[in-house]
Amino acid sequence: MFDWKIIAAVFIALLVVSYVIIGVPGIRDFFGGIASGVGKALESSPFGGLFSSGGVKKIYAEITLYPDTFSLKPELPVNITLGDTVLQDFRGEISMDLANDTISMKQEGSSLVISPRLDLVVIEGLKISRLDLENMKANVKSGDIDTDVENGTLEILDFLGEGKITEEYIMLSGNVTKVKGNGWEIG
Repeated sequence: MFDWKIIAAVFIALLVVSYVIIGVPGIRDFFGGIASGVGKALESSPFGGLFSSGGVKKIYAEITLYPDTFSLKPELPVNITLGDTVLQDFRGEISMDLANDTISMKQEGSSLVISPRLDLVVIEGLKISRLDLENMKANVKSGDIDTDVENGTLEILDFLGEGKITEEYIMLSGNVTKVKGNGWEIG
């Protein structure tokens, strides 16, 4: 006689094997909402590359922004390096004023605000699903493409990578689904 634990273990094993072999879309269609939740959890894990969908093409891009002021809120906790200081698992809003060489980091869920001197700040594990920028000076490099944007719009979709903030610019380097500007598109 089969024990329910054996049946549950076999079902879970089949789910994982099917997930790896068929990919995210096939499992989501077959098993519905349960697999969708499991898929999202696995994609955001450190081993997310093993479980990512082949349907969405990601490309590597370096996006350099030259704003006077800029603010972003990473979707996942990030590690921030400020000279010799490292902030691990920071979750909150990061605001920069490059014209005045200031940066402010407000920790989510607390009154903690860190305002170090703006020199070189490196943000690792930066995830942003969508970033819409207007009246922006920027440079976008991806493969053979090197495009300058002067006082234009920029749309960045599904960015995952590293951010570098200096007194002069902000550089986002990592994988994106799409970068779109005035009359051009990468991805």
